[in-house]
Amino acid sequence: MTRLALDAAKTLREREHLTLGLVVVSQLAPTPASHLDAILQETGAAAVVTVEEAPPEGGWGGEMIATIEQIREARRLPAFTYRRVGAKNAAIPSARQLEDGMLPQAGDIVAAVLDCF
Repeated sequence: MTRLALDAAKTLREREHLTLGLVVVSQLAPTPASHLDAILQETGAAAVVTVEEAPPEGGWGGEMIATIEQIREARRLPAFTYRRVGAKNAAIPSARQLEDGMLPQAGDIVAAVLDCF
């Protein structure tokens, strides 16, 4: 997903002149709250888009958003816009061509970011 997120960021930078930050979270527990807190204070983010290979419902993206909301409330930061990008809500096929149709693509990330504005 990191490569797709980088491709989406490049597209958004070139087409929309948006500057984006990319945070690659490699662990869910313990949640990297101090790292996320530092990023939020540094960037003044207005929107957060999570991307994962699994369906977004009940996934780690929701957990990251919950952590970010706790930080936002504690710091009394303005509200953020959130979007979650993930696989379609079905079993992921093993055939590559079918798998690509189920997993999120760079275009899905671009659309989610643009939907924030």
